[in-house]
Amino acid sequence: MGHFDDRYVPSQIPDLENIQLIATGYYHSLVLNSLGQVFSFGLNYLGQLGFETDERFLESPQAIPGLDNCIHVMCGDAFSLVHLSDQRVMVFGENRRQQLGLQGPYRLEVPTENQDLVDKIVVLGGDHMLVGDPNGNLLCYGTINNETVAPCSGINLAIPNYHKKKFGKKSLHI
Repeated sequence: MGHFDDRYVPSQIPDLENIQLIATGYYHSLVLNSLGQVFSFGLNYLGQLGFETDERFLESPQAIPGLDNCIHVMCGDAFSLVHLSDQRVMVFGENRRQQLGLQGPYRLEVPTENQDLVDKIVVLGGDHMLVGDPNGNLLCYGTINNETVAPCSGINLAIPNYHKKKFGKKSLHI
C-alpha cells in the first residue's frame, strides 16, 4: 500500500514479518503474524480497520490495539472479523445491514465481541455473514441481494434467518 496508483509489478509492503494469514475486503486488508498480532491498512470509512480515527485511509499497516493472541482473520466488503485463541470472536466495521450479527450502530470502529459466533462455522460475504450452528443449520446475518443465495435475499435483521441446509465435511470451523 502506501500509494494510490495502480501497481502492475508487485511491491513489498514494509514492516510486516512472519505473516501467517492475509484477508482482504473491498478496499482494506488484515494481516495476522506468527505472534498473534493483527495489522490493518486501507480504507477505514466505516471502521473496518478496527481503529477510532478520523483518517479515512491508512497507508501503512498498523497493529490493531487490544487484539492479542489472534488465530484467524476474515474480511467482508467493509467489515472484519478476528478469532482469538481464547475462542472469542471480535467484529468491527460496517453494520448497516446488521452483518456483524449485532443490533446497534451503523458502524463499529473498535473490535467488539460477538458471543453468538463462538464455536460456530463462519464465512463472510460482501454485506453478509453466514454462520453454521452445531446442529448443521445455516444462519444468515445481513443482506444478500443476489439470486445465487436466494434464501437470504432481503434480510436486513440482526436476528439470524435459519435455513434447512446441512454442512458437508469441507466446512471450515473457526
